[in-house]
Amino acid sequence: MRKRYGMTIVAACWPTVVACGWGERGHSAITEAAVELLAEDMPAFLKTDTARARLVFLSAEPDRWRNVKLPPMGHINKPDHYFDIDLLPLYGLTPRTLPKYRHEYIAAMALYKAKHPDRDYGYNAGTDRDHSGEWPGTAPYRICELYVQLKSSWRTLNTYRMHPEIVHEETLETCRQNIIYVMGLMSHYVGDTAQPLHTTLHHHGWVGENPKGYTIERHFHSFIDTGIIEAAGLDRRALLRLRPAKRILNERRLFDEVMRHIRETFRQVEPLYELERRGAFEPESPHFAEGAEFVRQRLVAGTVMLTALWESAYRDAGIDGFREGILQSQEAAKEPSQEGTEP
Repeated sequence: MRKRYGMTIVAACWPTVVACGWGERGHSAITEAAVELLAEDMPAFLKTDTARARLVFLSAEPDRWRNVKLPPMGHINKPDHYFDIDLLPLYGLTPRTLPKYRHEYIAAMALYKAKHPDRDYGYNAGTDRDHSGEWPGTAPYRICELYVQLKSSWRTLNTYRMHPEIVHEETLETCRQNIIYVMGLMSHYVGDTAQPLHTTLHHHGWVGENPKGYTIERHFHSFIDTGIIEAAGLDRRALLRLRPAKRILNERRLFDEVMRHIRETFRQVEPLYELERRGAFEPESPHFAEGAEFVRQRLVAGTVMLTALWESAYRDAGIDGFREGILQSQEAAKEPSQEGTEP
């Protein structure tokens, strides 16, 4: 077989079922572009060079957690990076019948397995050192959970900002840094779920019946994550070239909105493999521009979804009623007593 994808790959993938996301260059491009797409009325501190640099750094942080090889890290971290939609039917589920909460999702699959013990689920516990590969992944749940955390962080800042008499600037800055931290982590998982190989069991080459002769090379994944991004020079400017249309989210249907993003990505799995079969990801190919544009569009999809989530969490945050009551009590306690004064 002809050896392909020979260029240097910066980000290697796990050798097990979990797949890496975009390399740091891809995640950086998505994050920087998302900052530039933020509406003009979003808080100015998000658009400073310092905030942008921290968001970019954090966009790859969940991949850095892999440098700790202890099983508890892999167990909780690996499944959050992907969601293999084509494995859901094994557990009697579809994208439209998914439970909306992480533990209910795991429980539903465990119950299904208990009721159908003779079915082959393709899982080998003996080779799964950190017990992370039994299920099809948890990416949509991670994104929704981070959204709620981000909304909470905005709510805290909004509440503290209303009481400048007792809340110091250091506290407000801590609130702002908490917001940036959660935004940065969210950017990673939203970016991952814009990569088609993060939504399918065919994440490291085609598996099973393969009548169309799609590639079975494992390095294909790494090349899409990093190699073609470098070869095509895809960066923030490339993603913003046509100023992508904004996406408006309905927070009341948050899980459905996230799953819509992932389903849209999943629909690109076969087109991705078809492009590979035609040689569109080889820099010397006459079809390379088509392959590069496909990857650019997937990066753009991640950018648009990320911006929508960031903006929605900010606009729907409100204030923390419980914290507001505490702060009002503290302010009242600091006011000088009016007892005994003359009318």
